[in-house]
Amino acid sequence: MSYTSYNYKKSSFNPKKAVKKFSDLEVYQKSLEGSVFVCGELTATFQAKLNTEGKTDGYLLTIEEAIIQEMSLCALSIPRLIAESHSKRFGAGREPLEILDIVMHKCNAMVVYLEQARDILETGISTERFEEQVNKYFLTRRKVLNLQRAWRKSIEAYEKENKEN
Repeated sequence: MSYTSYNYKKSSFNPKKAVKKFSDLEVYQKSLEGSVFVCGELTATFQAKLNTEGKTDGYLLTIEEAIIQEMSLCALSIPRLIAESHSKRFGAGREPLEILDIVMHKCNAMVVYLEQARDILETGISTERFEEQVNKYFLTRRKVLNLQRAWRKSIEAYEKENKEN
């Protein structure tokens, strides 16, 4: 005898791993991957291009070098800010939420920098690779927004509890 399964669309439930440290956060891991791409792959490729052209003077920044420099600083700051906001979450009021706002702003800036690098720089890196990174930063921004909403709820509940006491 065969019974019909009415739960054919349901998948098995897998709870997310508990967040015990900032490096457990998916937004941290994805932003770290992005910074490794920018500071490792993209910068190394561009530096190799400069070396083959024989450019040695470090006094005058070209547009390409300015894009790489600004993009590198922005990419490196995102994981650091996520770690900082996670640390301040446990007692600094609403400051972690403001830091997450800055992270979302920097994710948008990284999308702009990646698109500029793709269109202006001649790195030899495929357009698909840039698009993959752009999509990662959009995903990171959305997940940071969700994280901010969750933290806001817990901060407001904590503030409400302290007002009552």
